[in-house]
Amino acid sequence: GTDVGFLQFKGDEAFLSNQGNGTFFFRTNNSNRMVITGGGNVGVGTSSPTVKLDVNSGTTNSVARFESTDSVARIILKDNSGEAYLSASGDDMVFSTSSSGSERMRIDSAGNVGIGLSNPGYKLEVAEDTNSTADLLMLKNSDATYSQSWGFQSDTNKDLVITGSSGSGGIKFVTGSRGATFTEKVNVAGSTNNESALNVLTQSGSIGSIGFETGSEITGIISSNTELMEFRVGDGIGMSSPKQLKIDDNGIEVTGDVEVTNSSDGLILKSPNGTKYRVTVSNGGTLSVSAV
Repeated sequence: GTDVGFLQFKGDEAFLSNQGNGTFFFRTNNSNRMVITGGGNVGVGTSSPTVKLDVNSGTTNSVARFESTDSVARIILKDNSGEAYLSASGDDMVFSTSSSGSERMRIDSAGNVGIGLSNPGYKLEVAEDTNSTADLLMLKNSDATYSQSWGFQSDTNKDLVITGSSGSGGIKFVTGSRGATFTEKVNVAGSTNNESALNVLTQSGSIGSIGFETGSEITGIISSNTELMEFRVGDGIGMSSPKQLKIDDNGIEVTGDVEVTNSSDGLILKSPNGTKYRVTVSNGGTLSVSAV
């Protein structure tokens, strides 16, 4: 004698209704396939959905399939201020934003990721179509103690610019046994006019050296410590008597000959009163001294 539900046709509308606050069950083969709870949650493969649509495929990996009959199939995600799209285009996955569906990122069928372009040729390719500086990447540590950020840009001079925050910190290259190779010139500039432009250090932080290598053999070394600068040809192992120029607080020391090849040039010495004298040698070996 109590209404528990009804089937109603009204104009162009049809209703299948549960009068109470219970669950609406849809069953096949005597098993629940879909339910609608009294609160309006829909469950497919589950009788206790916890969100508006709750799908459980059991032991089957494919939970749902969304398909269109043209070249793109997409799902729209929308809140109260905008929307975004997750799309399939061929075998590519595309991420788009705004109501216009502007593409922002793509993962192609080869696994390449493109940000700002739709045909990435590398595992990660970032691009921006602009006539001004392109801000490509920002790396940041937001911790209050270790806060630091690094921005990567392609500027209008076609340079790659790496900019750090104003806090302490630098760029450290830690390579394998082959080190780092630069195929073009390297320009180094200090941040101020009286600051060192290039500091060469060992891994422990002490002053290191610069080596010049041909193939697998070191042919020249520039090394220094707080009181010495040394220029050396030969590593002291492959050569029986390496040649070197050493500058320290005692003066300049040369191991090997010092040769002036132009006959009009010579050795210029400065006297204590500031007068300069040039020492030259004739073809017969006679030394001549003249004021400069």
